[in-house]
Order: sequence, then C-alpha cells, then structure tokens
Amino acid sequence: MTAEIQLTGRWVERELAWNDTDVLNCPVCGRLITRRAWAFDAGAGELRVHGPDCEELYLTYWKPTYGLMKPNADY
Repeated sequence: MTAEIQLTGRWVERELAWNDTDVLNCPVCGRLITRRAWAFDAGAGELRVHGPDCEELYLTYWKPTYGLMKPNADY
C-alpha cells in the first residue's frame, strides 16, 4: 500500500509581455510551461513546474533518487 502524497503547491501566473518569446521547460518532466506554473517548496527553495503531477513526480521519484533540486532563479 502506498502513502498518499500531500501536494502543497499553488498556481502562479508568469509575467509575460505579448511579444515575449522566452521558452521555459519544466525541470522535472521537460514539458513546456506556458502561462502559469505550479509552484511548491522543494526543500531547497520554491520550484516552479508544469503542474501538480510534476510535484508528485518530484516527491516520489526525483527527490528520493537524486536529492533536492535547486530552484532556478530564472523563473
């Protein structure tokens, strides 16, 4: 039996100009992050990812396997 993961994140809007061409990919799954990102405390600071599924993937796979992921201040 697996323990239920308690997600603590929230949706945050990205500040984008209408002509902004910057591309931001999720550090956990690699998918494109468009208008909003899922932000949560990753242990080493706030991490912004593609969505709630990425927080769960981080907590159940990435963190136990590789340790804490350092947030990118470029968000």
